[in-house]
Amino acid sequence: MFQNQVYQKQPIGRAGTLSRDLPAVHTPHIVEGHDLKAGGFAFAGTDGKVKGTAVAGTAPVGFVVFDRYQANLTGDNSMTINEGEEVAVYEDGFMFAQTGDATVGDKVLVDPTTGKISAGSAAGNATAGSLDFVTVSAADDWKTENAGTLTLNVDGADKEYTGLDFSAAKDLTAVAAVIAAKTTADAACAVNGEGTGLVFTSKTTGADSAVKFVGGSIEELLGAGTSGNVIEVAGGNATVDTGFVVYTASDVNGVAEIKK
Repeated sequence: MFQNQVYQKQPIGRAGTLSRDLPAVHTPHIVEGHDLKAGGFAFAGTDGKVKGTAVAGTAPVGFVVFDRYQANLTGDNSMTINEGEEVAVYEDGFMFAQTGDATVGDKVLVDPTTGKISAGSAAGNATAGSLDFVTVSAADDWKTENAGTLTLNVDGADKEYTGLDFSAAKDLTAVAAVIAAKTTADAACAVNGEGTGLVFTSKTTGADSAVKFVGGSIEELLGAGTSGNVIEVAGGNATVDTGFVVYTASDVNGVAEIKK
């Protein structure tokens, strides 16, 4: 069947497209590398070129609007702009971006190392992954364990800790101190903010920072088998402020209208 209809404009609400037919400042650049995508932010490359990622802390030069499909000779259409192509980088204007959850007035943020866009009140430093046991057994219950074991997966590697002696622990702070003395090279252990449980925090930061429970003889004391009692929070990379703000809150697909 032959094509019988051609659309001259992209669908409304698509990430990487202009949201309003208003004048906007944009400049043409040549693409460097293979990581620049329409709908993402561009970073300065060499000799006036632009690329999709940069070292941490680097501010972007503008937003890349989706002009046309890009196809490699051996691949399918994608949002990735081919190296050597010309691309329009917008320094201001109204456009749609894949921000995730975003409310009006949020700052539009980007992780330069991956190009991932997010929204929030301010740019942030890299964060560490954590593991929170919301409620654990009372200190008196821990005293019966004088040769405890614990295995955690920290930053992707299993770590086993043995010889955990809680016989002298008078409170949860003392319980945390016993564990922390063993895990100190990999993760910190402290009483959580609610004062009812224990939280482990990786010694590293970034997207690969994570702490997960694997097993051990203190599993029951930690309440590891109780539904909803174990909360894992992945670490995150540092973000920078793009200068854009959220103008219309994100939809169910995490697409928001942004402006500068």
